[in-house]
Amino acid sequence: MEPTRKNRIGIALFGCGRIGSLHLRNLATLPTEILWVVDVKVSHENITDLLDELRLSSTQVADVSEMDKVLLDERVNGIIICTRVDQHERLIIEALNAGKHVFCEKPLALSTQSIITCYQLAQKFHRSLMCGFQRRFDKEFRIVYDELQSKKHGKTQLIKITSRDNPIYHSMEYIKNSGGIFLDACSHDFDMAIWLAGEMPTSIVVYGHALDDAYIECDDVSCTTIMIRFPSGTIATIDNSRHGADYGYDQRIEVLCSRGMIKAENRRENSVEIHNSTGTILSPLVDFFQERYKEAFRHELHHFIKVVQGKESIIIKGEEVVAGSVLIEKAKQSLKSGQNIQLTEQDLGSGLTY
Repeated sequence: MEPTRKNRIGIALFGCGRIGSLHLRNLATLPTEILWVVDVKVSHENITDLLDELRLSSTQVADVSEMDKVLLDERVNGIIICTRVDQHERLIIEALNAGKHVFCEKPLALSTQSIITCYQLAQKFHRSLMCGFQRRFDKEFRIVYDELQSKKHGKTQLIKITSRDNPIYHSMEYIKNSGGIFLDACSHDFDMAIWLAGEMPTSIVVYGHALDDAYIECDDVSCTTIMIRFPSGTIATIDNSRHGADYGYDQRIEVLCSRGMIKAENRRENSVEIHNSTGTILSPLVDFFQERYKEAFRHELHHFIKVVQGKESIIIKGEEVVAGSVLIEKAKQSLKSGQNIQLTEQDLGSGLTY
């Protein structure tokens, strides 16, 4: 049954680039009323074309200079933030001060302390603040998590996470402005490790390599291997490459338990296998994150809408997001020093919950 206008959640979307336009398409299929799309004026023509395609004739397009007008709109219940990362913190604070619920793409802010401040403000105003980690809403990864939660496979020993991008989607201009591999790419892996382990990390050690001079000029690496320890003894290993081979978008998880193993493999373009005298032929992997996590992105936003409606509680906890931010900072430290970095309760926010 089509939700009545009264039951729809009023939404304002800030930023309508690559990820913002994807969210806009998903929001159009959910019980929302998309009231505003806010972006720089140079983008307005493209936004209008997209709104026409989606038949969102009542959605207004505003310039960033009109942010206050949008936030003062009493019809707006939730804000979706998909702008440049250096704008996230300010927009979150402005939205929370205006009494709005907030969904923001990662990272919420560029420092752990700023992220803590954002969550404290959300607590103060009794508003929801959700960080966009869509992998938690992937069907296969959710099954892995549920299997671990069942405890029927015994104690979790090793968590292995593989994330390798197809290099054709990462121009050097993108690399220069991405914030580095740990913030831009490994933040998703850190979140998955914390989520699957079900506890806060105690140490991290990192090694990395720059494939060519362009990464060195950005003070970055193109690939990295990371090891994270947890209080129970569980060890998570992550291998991440922003310049992976051109065989596709490689996303795998494997968990070794004391009574078995749980594994989530890659998504392929189709499930057809061809077997003949030369061997076995499989279809190619999907080659981009938007295709790999197409359903997950929609489920993620649907979860946020249900949170705003009071039907669900946010499954991405503030303390987990804070811990992931600490891992980003300590990963940089470990890469430069070559040392194993211990994490303290003070590093992780002194046991505060958000």
